[in-house]
Amino acid sequence: MEKSRGSSFNQNEDELLCCVYLEISQDLIGSNNQSVGKFWEKISKSYHEKKLEGWEIRNIRSLQNRMNSITYAIRNLKNCIIQVENMHPSGASEFDIMEKAEKLYIQDPKQKNGFKFDHVWNLMKDI
Repeated sequence: MEKSRGSSFNQNEDELLCCVYLEISQDLIGSNNQSVGKFWEKISKSYHEKKLEGWEIRNIRSLQNRMNSITYAIRNLKNCIIQVENMHPSGASEFDIMEKAEKLYIQDPKQKNGFKFDHVWNLMKDI
C-alpha cells in the first residue's frame, strides 16, 4: 500500500518546529549522550504536544526532512552573508547586506526560487 504525501508545512508549523528543535537541541542535560533516534522522538513528542488543533500529524521523518531543508537554507544564506560582508561594502546597512546576500543566494541553481524561510530566520540564524 502506497502512502500519500502529506500537505506542505505552513509558516506556523515551521516556527513551532524550529522552536522545539532549538529547545531540545540546546538542553545541555537532556541532549547529552542521546542517540539521533531519541533526539527526534523528543522533538516529535514536543511538536505534537504543542501543535494547534487541526494541524496535520507529522511523522518523525517528515519533521527531520523539513528541519534539514530549513537548516540547509539558513546555512547557505549565512554563507552568502559572510561572502558579502567580506567584500567590505562601505556604508552598507544590514538591509543592504541581506539584499545582496539574497541575490547571491539565488545564483545557486539549487536555490533559484529564493530564500523561503524568512519567517524563521530570526530564530535560526545564530545556530
